[in-house]
Amino acid sequence: MGGRSGFLASGGFGTPARWHSTGLLYGVKVLERNDPESRTGLPGFCNTPGIAYIAVNMEGKFHQFRQYGRDRRPLFDIDYGEDTPLTGRGKRELHIHEYDSNGVRQPGRWLTDSEMRRYGKFFKGVDLSMKGATYDEFAAMVRESWEIEYTYGGHEYFYQRSGHDGLFEIYVLRDNDIVYHRTSDDMDEMSAEVLSLRIYDGKTVEEAEQGIRVQFEA
Repeated sequence: MGGRSGFLASGGFGTPARWHSTGLLYGVKVLERNDPESRTGLPGFCNTPGIAYIAVNMEGKFHQFRQYGRDRRPLFDIDYGEDTPLTGRGKRELHIHEYDSNGVRQPGRWLTDSEMRRYGKFFKGVDLSMKGATYDEFAAMVRESWEIEYTYGGHEYFYQRSGHDGLFEIYVLRDNDIVYHRTSDDMDEMSAEVLSLRIYDGKTVEEAEQGIRVQFEA
């Protein structure tokens, strides 16, 4: 997706401005085409080496995230849309395309769990279900992640872990209310406590696992 022309003539590529910024999302500039009738893709070059841009559709929902390299050319795209060989015809899914050293965009692939956690906050308006999520997979996220944002049963949850001098501190919030807070040097014990909380419509995460859906909030 996206044309190969630059963002601004001042970027050094001699092309007129075809995009304008509509704001920032977690520090990343959100761009919109000056011509609303044109495609929603992002510039083929950026002004500043190593930055990223986000494109949204007419409803302000996520369309594309593009990371650029030090040469100001794309490194990879995260797209929300149809990629027939990967998603099937007529089916819109999140997927990633990487660029090779010659600037050729490679076939799409699914995002890894690590990529989903790292970039999930940018996917404004896209409902991401944890495909085939099991208790063990969610438990691994609790043990390994520093932050998790998700929803269940219409409630918003936020898990945050910090560590210093051998001590770990964990908060779990439900609709901004603290439902768990503890500091300890026993991470395994605290993780077990978090997973045993009956905060999912009165169920533990294991009991509720069939209904788990994660919405990464923007």
